[in-house]
Amino acid sequence: MGMSLLVRRQLELQNCRDQLSVAEADVRQIRSDLDRIENLRNRLRTRRNSIRTHRTAVREFVTSDFPNWQGNIRSTQFQGAARDRLVDRDYQAALNGVQTTLDNLNSRRTVLENKLISGNGLVSSLNRRINILMTEIQNLINWN
Repeated sequence: MGMSLLVRRQLELQNCRDQLSVAEADVRQIRSDLDRIENLRNRLRTRRNSIRTHRTAVREFVTSDFPNWQGNIRSTQFQGAARDRLVDRDYQAALNGVQTTLDNLNSRRTVLENKLISGNGLVSSLNRRINILMTEIQNLINWN
């Protein structure tokens, strides 16, 4: 009876080690995905700040006075078009796109962080079970 129990515990130990290997690989992949997401988030925040800076510069240029400007082309054709197209529409569309992407990345990051917490819990649980099985196996070997 002791040997069959020993064999069962050894098989269970191998099964736990196999599960642990898979769980640890999953945790490594999740961490890698989180690192890539964080890198992308940082790059997008930098782009967002750059877009805001450019939008502000164009807005200031469009609203600036040029007392020596001759004619009304600037005020009738350029200022309104630049304000409407660049400042109000194009830059805002770019900012909205970046912000939507950042929101999606934040949501994905939260999902992955929750999976990481679960994965770490599984790894800990498997490590505890392996430790218990190794103790049981050692005790069974000691009695044989």
